Amino acid sequence: MTEQATFKLREVEGIPVVDVHGEIDISNIEQFKESLRTASSGEAPALIVKLEHVTYLDSHAIAALVVHGKRLHTIRRRAYVVAGPKSAAGKILGISNVNLAIPLCESIEDAVSRERGATGGAR
Repeated sequence: MTEQATFKLREVEGIPVVDVHGEIDISNIEQFKESLRTASSGEAPALIVKLEHVTYLDSHAIAALVVHGKRLHTIRRRAYVVAGPKSAAGKILGISNVNLAIPLCESIEDAVSRERGATGGAR
């Protein structure tokens, strides 16, 4: 039996975070997309998607990440994905070259640091 994903929204230093655990696939892709939209609905300049505890993500999930990241980019906002290179999600995203569209970070702290660098340290 597979562990379907859970999607939790929180904030770290003023940046919305979508914290995902489990598997993201066709059965819950709409929930994933809605979580991304909800987390991005405010005025924050960035979004962090934490996938460290994702055990599987299919092509629909990868496409949703890239499309949402590009949408944010068009309105001068940024997206960061937290998935270390040894995590299941990190391996899948690395093979898929998602880093060409969205920066892959090893931790929330890394993502926050990159965002602070992108905004000149502003909060």
